[in-house]
Amino acid sequence: MAIGRIVLLALVSTTVAVQAQETPIASAAEHGDQALVRGLVHEGADVNVPQVGGMTALLWAVYRDDADMVQLLVRAGADVNTENDYGVPPLALACTNGSATVVDLLLDGGADANASLAGGETVLMLAARTGSLEVVQQLLAQGADANAQEGRDQTALMWAAAEGHPSVVRALIDAGADAHATLGSGFTSMFFAVRAGH
Repeated sequence: MAIGRIVLLALVSTTVAVQAQETPIASAAEHGDQALVRGLVHEGADVNVPQVGGMTALLWAVYRDDADMVQLLVRAGADVNTENDYGVPPLALACTNGSATVVDLLLDGGADANASLAGGETVLMLAARTGSLEVVQQLLAQGADANAQEGRDQTALMWAAAEGHPSVVRALIDAGADAHATLGSGFTSMFFAVRAGH
């Protein structure tokens, strides 16, 4: 068989495999088509089938900060603790967006308040970095660990201090965050705040 034909067959096989993994409901959510998502849910579509890359309808809805679609999908049985192929759960996207409404929907649906990314960054750290006090409080109320450390030993308090979010810093300390926690280098939250000019 000619090399060119082998390559062509490989490309076709890959394309078919990719198309097979595409799902109408995830694609509809990706494009923000709430009516189509609602219709597919009504018809009994599996809301948890992922696209290539692991993106489900819920992950897309959260990414787009579409609270109505998130609520629809959660009620339809969407897995609130699913992850895409990069290990990103819906709650991480919601915390990055600073969306208290979506965070509330996910937590009510059973999302893990201590979920983390591959590098160890917790959803609380993501919320602390964005400065969303309400989201931070929601996570803490659901048992988020205020002293969790990511792969480089940084804490949510360090992230909040570095980004200049005093209300978040206070909320974390009130929740028991250790203001004296240090990195291997000896740096503390105060160091990050001063270095950032806060």
